[in-house]
Amino acid sequence: MGPQSLRDAAKAAAEASKRVERVEIREPLTEFESAMPGAQVGQEASELGWHFNGLAKGWAKGMELYGESLVAAAERYEGDDEAIEDDFNRFRGPR
Repeated sequence: MGPQSLRDAAKAAAEASKRVERVEIREPLTEFESAMPGAQVGQEASELGWHFNGLAKGWAKGMELYGESLVAAAERYEGDDEAIEDDFNRFRGPR
């Protein structure tokens, strides 16, 4: 896996993060509460929606950080390659 593969994976992670961040699970679940006023299931569904929204936001943040780590790894990879090339060129000497 080279730097470009890492950057491609970082881009995919960022796109996935943005999509998941927009997911709103609680909203449809609140319909249970209004369809069944006073029922336990309505209140539980609403609370479950809040929980799922929190999980989705946490997952999205995790993917964002993962993508940033992949970019940092690609940059390190490129920097190491350049440093190694410089070292070998000095070792070989002028041609």
